[in-house]
Amino acid sequence: MPVLECAKTEIGPTTESPATSTQDSVPEGLQQEELHGHVNVALESRVKCLELRADKQSKLIELQEKRAEQALEMNEKLVEWLRKLKDENILLREENILLRGQNMLLRGNNTLQRAGHRGGSNSNSNSGGDSDSGSDSGSGSDSGSGSDSDDDEGSDDGHESERTLVPSEGPDGETNSDSDSDSDFHSIDMPD
Repeated sequence: MPVLECAKTEIGPTTESPATSTQDSVPEGLQQEELHGHVNVALESRVKCLELRADKQSKLIELQEKRAEQALEMNEKLVEWLRKLKDENILLREENILLRGQNMLLRGNNTLQRAGHRGGSNSNSNSGGDSDSGSDSGSGSDSGSGSDSDDDEGSDDGHESERTLVPSEGPDGETNSDSDSDSDFHSIDMPD
């Protein structure tokens, strides 16, 4: 018997109380509440993160909307500016057309003035030539006089009678070409 009691005392505590752990000591209700609490904390942190992200996205959306509005305003201003430029371009083209017309008129006036100057110079030159020809024409002092020739017809024509020297023939019919004296040649009055 004492041996059995010793065995019971040695083995007993291990077999009667199998484990004195914290799980058996903590009730199940408390464990679930703690789990729910941890889950709630995690969810709350997650929600806060999502809210922060949503705020950031909303701010970004507002900035994009403002930028879009500014871009639209700038686009409208650019459209107005382009319209003004088109109007100014049209005005400049009209002014260019007017200036071209004035330039053409000035060129026409210039050509007319040149033609007038040329006509005046031509008329002056023609009138001067007539007066000179009139002064040069028929001066009696230069025309042939009757003292040079016995014929009166040379003085009527106003030209000197041309004279040609013809060698005189000898008694044998031969010309005296070897003689150096002018007595062998006689003058013949040639008609005009």
